[in-house]
Amino acid sequence: MPTSNLKVHLLLLAAAGGLIGCAAKVDQPQDSSACMFYGRVYKHATTSEPIDRIGVLSRVFPISATGGDWERALTRVKNEWLNFVSALVGNDVDGNGACLHFPTPQEASEWIDRETTKFRDQDARVVSTEFEAHSTPAAAQDDCDGIPPPCTIPGWLPQDGRGGLASVQTTAQNLYMTRRYGDLDALINRYSKLQDRLTDGKFKLAGISEFLDDASDTQGNPDVMADLRRWRTSNPKSIGATLLEISYWRNAAWKARGDGLANTVSPEGWRLFHERLQLAQEALIASEAYAAANPLWYMEYLEVDLGLGVPRKEEFAVYQQGIHAFPDFFPLHFAMIRALRPEWGGSHEAIASFIEIVVNRSPEAVQAEMYTRLWWYADGFTSPEEDLFGGLGASWPQMKRGFDALLKHYPASVWNKTNYASFACRAGDMTTFTRLRTELGIKIDARAFRSNMSLDVCAARAAGKPI
Repeated sequence: MPTSNLKVHLLLLAAAGGLIGCAAKVDQPQDSSACMFYGRVYKHATTSEPIDRIGVLSRVFPISATGGDWERALTRVKNEWLNFVSALVGNDVDGNGACLHFPTPQEASEWIDRETTKFRDQDARVVSTEFEAHSTPAAAQDDCDGIPPPCTIPGWLPQDGRGGLASVQTTAQNLYMTRRYGDLDALINRYSKLQDRLTDGKFKLAGISEFLDDASDTQGNPDVMADLRRWRTSNPKSIGATLLEISYWRNAAWKARGDGLANTVSPEGWRLFHERLQLAQEALIASEAYAAANPLWYMEYLEVDLGLGVPRKEEFAVYQQGIHAFPDFFPLHFAMIRALRPEWGGSHEAIASFIEIVVNRSPEAVQAEMYTRLWWYADGFTSPEEDLFGGLGASWPQMKRGFDALLKHYPASVWNKTNYASFACRAGDMTTFTRLRTELGIKIDARAFRSNMSLDVCAARAAGKPI
């Protein structure tokens, strides 16, 4: 996925730090709230001195808390506010903020006035915004997808795009770290039914895949094997534990090999690489009778086969078996696109042909979406100088129809709409880009734009200004 070239620098001003601690008493029946943020602005992708200071203030808004539990309500609202500010001001500014509650709207307004004066005294650019808190009291927000609370799904993370995947990953990680293996198995098994999706239409199971990659990293978790033994003690046929073991050996293999070209790998690196991938393959074969009930088992099999260099015919057979079992799980198509990349002996032409075949064989109702999802994924491997709509084979009119279908089916997704705007700009469809940019407003996510085709560049092109 293309990422923004804006570099984030964390710099907390002492004055802002003092404000964060001055919350009102939490046992009073307060119902008026206000939030502030103070940060510094930096040039894109630099570590130079800040070029600006910014203070962001909300207008007064109401909030409720069950049983007077204002501390928890304040924490949730503050996190939601910081997420809101991040979307408003972009990744090139960072800082911190506070949300406070007051007995009356008048007192909240007076606090905002005082903070505005402080910002201006510090030569900060002051931004006033409308903000409506959506966070609800903890008891009402513990929607844990069927597992007993607490599940610690971060209420401030959007269930969309990267934030959506992060929310699933964080929940799974918490269950794992607190050794709630039964609940974690239940969550993984539920998501394997493919009934739970994020706001952008991605399966929540994809967040479990990210959790497994993170949890199997011995650099961050040296006790993976001990954790696995404990997990299997509670459930010897745990699919989650099996997938973690496979992910552990796969990641350990690549850690031994390194990221360099084949001619840079040492003989010892190659030996460990193949030994560990073979251990992963053995775990896959031994667990097929029960673990193949989860689509991620096929994803792991394809990754391991790719590393071992098995004949393409054998890898394709695993892919077909997985698609037959889980025809709606489009990440399996992604795995084959990865295997068809030029660096794995494939070609751009092979990818284009594969995408055409998959789309034609998909149900007519999802063909447009499928076309866009597959090319969107394939684009994540392209370099800045490669033209998706020029030499690589993607059609912008078809991709545009797919984005329109995605927006129809998932209308609340800011991530899908922002990427639609990014691809429209790259395709030279500035009319569509301008429309989407206007509709998104401050919600647009600059991370969806390529480093060489940033949001600023696209906006300048749309306005007909020289870059």
